[in-house]
Amino acid sequence: MNELEARERLRKVLQWHIGEEKAIGADRLQESVYGTPVRNKINDTRQVRRLIERLRREGEPIGSTSSQQGGGYYLIGTRSELTDYCRRHQRRALASLDIVANILKVSLSDLLVQMQFGLGGGTADRT
Repeated sequence: MNELEARERLRKVLQWHIGEEKAIGADRLQESVYGTPVRNKINDTRQVRRLIERLRREGEPIGSTSSQQGGGYYLIGTRSELTDYCRRHQRRALASLDIVANILKVSLSDLLVQMQFGLGGGTADRT
């Protein structure tokens, strides 16, 4: 199956999963899109997870949730879901940048300024 066919299949499946409460697990999504059985939820769903990532990078509003019941993927259906999803990603991004700032021994705000102006992100020798 080529990339275009996989994208179309994924979009068709997700049309039935609009909103977080209707999320579909990665294993079921893998089977629905590619028709391949899933024995290992991590290794055997890599293909569909990469496809979702590519579509997200192109602006497709595909949300994800994790929960005790398994979580999954869904089309973001409301403004509040979009806001919540974006806030979660922003918090994760800032947490990662905070780790980088701590390793580089600079403040997070200094790191952000350096990144904004292309000054190397604080990698200059500080000794």
